[in-house]
Amino acid sequence: MTMIDTAKIELKVFAAGSNGVANGGELDIEGLIPVFHRWVRDQCLEETMIDVADYTHVPNGPGVLLVCHDANYSLDQGGGETGLLYSRRRETHPSLGNIESLDDRLASVFRRSLEACVLLEEEPSLAGTVHFPGDRFLLWVNDRLIGRDGEEELESASKRLLARLAPEAEISLGSATSEGGRLGHHLRLAGSPGIRSLLAEIGEPSGESE
Repeated sequence: MTMIDTAKIELKVFAAGSNGVANGGELDIEGLIPVFHRWVRDQCLEETMIDVADYTHVPNGPGVLLVCHDANYSLDQGGGETGLLYSRRRETHPSLGNIESLDDRLASVFRRSLEACVLLEEEPSLAGTVHFPGDRFLLWVNDRLIGRDGEEELESASKRLLARLAPEAEISLGSATSEGGRLGHHLRLAGSPGIRSLLAEIGEPSGESE
């Protein structure tokens, strides 16, 4: 199996500060439950949105999980650091129909993740306690059928995407480790370009499948 054969990509967009809380506020993870329920009701994301699951009792866990047909979203606290975690499982939504390369797939993963980050930053009930500088990411290939021979391909595609999103920023990549053998990279952009700037550079999806 090669990198283009799997849709199972996971991206964590790290929030500001060691605990993810901005402006001296206090982050209420449980407060995301009604927020995500409203997102499902109003279909706020370009997803087939299904349900909300509460994992706030799990230390350093996913917190509150927004379950969609193609992916899950959460304000994850794994590793002791807060961030928006987007975990793609499949690609059935029409807007994902034109993915033909790993570059296309990574761009779509970043787009979905950053769109959710913007909604969280603008969520009135969170009172500005969540902010995403857009400078740190953790990227995983969540498919153990992809061997280590895919690492160079993932690294090259990641560098191309980051150079496209923030052409003036210094880029650094570092391998991530996983007990299960997943491929992963820590991605950094110097200067905190901001999620809206990155999202603008990604642009709109190339179009829906026929």
